Amino acid sequence: MKKKVMLVGPNRNIVGGVATHINILTEALEKVGINTDIYELKDYSNKNKLVKKLSDIMKILKIRKSSSNGYLAVHLNPSIYYGSFLKLILTLFFLKHNNIVVQFHGGSFDNLSKLNNSLLKTGVVRILKKAKCFLFLSTDQKEAFLSKFPDLEDFSFIVPNFINTETNFIQKDNKKLSILFLARLVEEKGVLDLINATTKIDEADIEVKIIGEGECKEKILCLIKENQLESKIKFLGAKFGKEKEKHLQEADIYILPSNWKEGIPYTVLEAMKYRAMVLCTPQGGLKDIIIDGYNGIFIEKDAESIARTVKKLISNKPLINTINENAYQYLEKNLSINKAGITFKNIYLRETQY
Repeated sequence: MKKKVMLVGPNRNIVGGVATHINILTEALEKVGINTDIYELKDYSNKNKLVKKLSDIMKILKIRKSSSNGYLAVHLNPSIYYGSFLKLILTLFFLKHNNIVVQFHGGSFDNLSKLNNSLLKTGVVRILKKAKCFLFLSTDQKEAFLSKFPDLEDFSFIVPNFINTETNFIQKDNKKLSILFLARLVEEKGVLDLINATTKIDEADIEVKIIGEGECKEKILCLIKENQLESKIKFLGAKFGKEKEKHLQEADIYILPSNWKEGIPYTVLEAMKYRAMVLCTPQGGLKDIIIDGYNGIFIEKDAESIARTVKKLISNKPLINTINENAYQYLEKNLSINKAGITFKNIYLRETQY
């Protein structure tokens, strides 16, 4: 009889990193003989806020009742925002299980400044200690958490995102260097810096695709028009599924000149999988998986830095191919779905080799 784990997180069908994580983890655990039941905490309806909050509480109580049904572990997947953190505390308060795993995802522990009160923090730590361990995407995340809750150091570990590395590799034969930006369209992600950088690079050498949605859309379109970059930059809006994969497969370079406190974005892992060379800033978890000059290249969030690096790569396709192959092999060795299954099985079974 297979063991079973309760995974608590968002709807698997929505777009987002946590939902992607739930889907990947479900597949990974199946490979090591562990079944999963998935419970949603968030109310996605159009009800008013009060009704939704009450619905969320009812879901937490349902999880408490269901978690007594012989699960090997209860695996919670909160984001690091104030509301999500409070929901985590409430969930831990009600849960009665001796093997609770808390895995943090996107966001920043800077969002928890309201918890700086020493008396309140003492109560929060007491509830947090109901969890067997806390998992973080990056060294930065873990250190930020421990700066607020130093008593939990012995329970805190770094576990990155994983990805299914199976793919049919398509040899790229672009006449121009194909550069892809695929992320949320906010200034912090560096999309405007990329556009400004393209003004410094000859049109005959590059083609840029921008994919995503967000508050910067109008600024992007205006900047492209003002600089007459329509022939050099293609703004494609949001893309998902097979269409998104197609653009990753075609790209020579995936670029993320971000100053956001990144975890380990799945788009970066997907770029490595499809052998699109990662140019990124050394932010958050990116510092933990990108080895500068080996499986990616670090840049600054600055148009000059971006342009300078891209110009060096235009005439060095062999270097791009080498780094891309290194990136794929790094995924296979360290961040594959098989590695994920073994890692989380060890966590649930209280092994220490993770």
